[in-house]
Amino acid sequence: MWFDARVRLTFLIACMLLFAALLLPQALYAADGKTPGVALPKGERVLDLAWADNGNLTLVVTAGDGYALRRLELKSAELSVLAVPKSIGQLRHGKKGFTDPQLYLAPAGNALAVLVPSPDPLKMSDLGVYRITQSGLEPVTSRSIPAGFYVDHLAWESSGQELYLSSRPYLSPEQPYSIGRLDVQSGRFVGVTLKGNVDLVDELVCLPGKQLLAVRCGGYRGEYPDEKLIALLDLSNAAASVLHSRADGLELFALADGQLLVCRPAQADAAGDPPPAGADDGPWILNEESLQLEPARLSLVSSPETLAATPDGAWYGFLASGSALGAEEGKDQLYLGLQQTATGRTLATALPSSRFAFSPNGALVCAVDTSGKAVYFFQLPQS
Repeated sequence: MWFDARVRLTFLIACMLLFAALLLPQALYAADGKTPGVALPKGERVLDLAWADNGNLTLVVTAGDGYALRRLELKSAELSVLAVPKSIGQLRHGKKGFTDPQLYLAPAGNALAVLVPSPDPLKMSDLGVYRITQSGLEPVTSRSIPAGFYVDHLAWESSGQELYLSSRPYLSPEQPYSIGRLDVQSGRFVGVTLKGNVDLVDELVCLPGKQLLAVRCGGYRGEYPDEKLIALLDLSNAAASVLHSRADGLELFALADGQLLVCRPAQADAAGDPPPAGADDGPWILNEESLQLEPARLSLVSSPETLAATPDGAWYGFLASGSALGAEEGKDQLYLGLQQTATGRTLATALPSSRFAFSPNGALVCAVDTSGKAVYFFQLPQS
């Protein structure tokens, strides 16, 4: 299902139709019998997805004006409905008078956080945290988040057992913490770092399998530089260090193999052309021994829209424009690309995509089409 990015996309389409039957169980084929995929019911659109295990996916979807959860069984291609409380099912999106909620699905597909921003900046946003079971959602009810901790940004730990929260800046000066941790099983909240150490948090990610939290912020140890910086927090001993001191516009990507990637996502100009990559754009990867950033081996796309990796680190995945992938058709659309970390070999799909997720065993990747109305499965090369 993959081809060198230099080859025309039309060639891949022909190959996909010819070899699709060799890649996936017949149950996963769409109604046309040609493209391996599963269409969602009418009126539904995928917002987020995560593999619960190698054979099942959890999907967060829009259903009408509200939200719903679906479980997709890979072997049978069966979509089942997960029960959601009225507090989620009755949320509205894209409607005048309603604030669109932010839904955060845990990487393991076993928990969901829902943040409904308050239209009043001086009032606390509404946060709901849920465990995802075989039948539906179970709310985490006994929370102890301090009253003055106004939740602003969220980041899941990879197992879905802990949720990291940042506090909205400038409010509740008597509240000491800028970042806290919520235990999903007990509902217990623990402060992770004080505002005096890390402040004005814009983004945070938790590195899978590590006791490390990467933070893009505007304040560090009482200093507030003109540009944002990236700090690394060691959760085992509360130590902090600065990784990058000129981080305006940079984004953090926590990969499934425990790595941290830092780069500047592509932003097209008015003509639709992405800006040229600069020395400060990255991508960089965190050296776990020195705890310093060093250049990452991403030779094709230095400014992708999204970055992820297989759990064994063998492949990077990213969304990039057709022009960046060397396609002569669909130059302005996003396609799913893979890059083999050992060789730099780069592959791309013939289907435009909006998001994707690798299976836990690294054998498959699930991609969502640009409309969000169907998901497709591709088998990764094993050599």
